[in-house]
Amino acid sequence: MTHEATAGRINEEALFYLQSRGLSEEESKSLVVLGFMHDLIKELPFEIANILNTVIQLEFSKLGGVG
Repeated sequence: MTHEATAGRINEEALFYLQSRGLSEEESKSLVVLGFMHDLIKELPFEIANILNTVIQLEFSKLGGVG
């Protein structure tokens, strides 16, 4: 069994779109990441998903993003 993970940059077009709608760069980044994480979180058991979602939002609120 193997596991391969990649990390990439946030799509600049998505950030531009959100910023053109009045969001800050930090808010835009957090919305893109939370949107991506939503698909993963919904596959987890409710209790774990709820905790993970809360932690993610708290981290983004510390950074000035949506939380």
